[in-house]
Amino acid sequence: MTNRNSDRNSDRNSDRISDRISDQLLAQRLRNRIMEVLSIYCCDEDWAYLGPDEVINQWEDFVDHHRFPLFVEPVFTEEEQTQLKAFHALWEQYCQSTPNSMPPFEVIRTTSEWQQLKRQAAELLHLFEQRGRLSEDVEILNV
Repeated sequence: MTNRNSDRNSDRNSDRISDRISDQLLAQRLRNRIMEVLSIYCCDEDWAYLGPDEVINQWEDFVDHHRFPLFVEPVFTEEEQTQLKAFHALWEQYCQSTPNSMPPFEVIRTTSEWQQLKRQAAELLHLFEQRGRLSEDVEILNV
């Protein structure tokens, strides 16, 4: 007699294995999410609606030092990699200079630190937009 629970667990495990994606496809999806977060960083209305704590923390959902090895060609050009790391350093500096609980957006928007962060986000987004969003289902070719 076959153990049905064992069969079901085996099916679930094989489903999980087949659901895994390559590092490149993961990087392509992360690149698209990064573009979305950058567009939020550029929009005063999003900051006001979502609140500074939520907006500032969205970056860390997709970018940190542990993910840098994923941010390579062909998904990220050399220039995109360089600018992404520079923006991340600016973001870290901004986070270290702000309180754990951020003041209201009306206060933040008047600071030179926020204005610099917004300006750099816009520049990075513009760079990413030159190539646009990438497929989330098919790996791009190494050009």
